[in-house]
Amino acid sequence: VNLEQKPPDFTDAEYMKLLTHEYLVQAILTGGQAVNKSPLMPAWGHTLTPDDVERLAKYVRNFAGEYQDDQ
Repeated sequence: VNLEQKPPDFTDAEYMKLLTHEYLVQAILTGGQAVNKSPLMPAWGHTLTPDDVERLAKYVRNFAGEYQDDQ
């Protein structure tokens, strides 16, 4: 895929420290364009449950090793 903007590296702990949990949740719920990122990222707010969105945000943050299983 030839993307104009390279996707961020979610394994980069320094980059992930810049993103709040609330930001990740909002990006998942409303899509990339709503958080001034790529419009190619779809919104999942009508597909995922609120619990699913919370778990997904924690899962993405875990790529950088910031969350443990008990959180």
